[in-house]
Amino acid sequence: MVKIYIDKQEVTSAEINSRQDFNKILSRLPTKKKWINPWFYGAVGLSSIIGAISLYMLLI
Repeated sequence: MVKIYIDKQEVTSAEINSRQDFNKILSRLPTKKKWINPWFYGAVGLSSIIGAISLYMLLI
């Protein structure tokens, strides 16, 4: 179904600019701090150590 608007009022630039509040939109977004979790550092550290040891063993 196609809707056709006849004699619709034009939106002015001032009205568009009055509704552009990007700081309000950004403040609504949830903030997640993935990198602060200590489990992340443990997993990355452990996998780095295992990778370094396996690389060392492969080259010897």
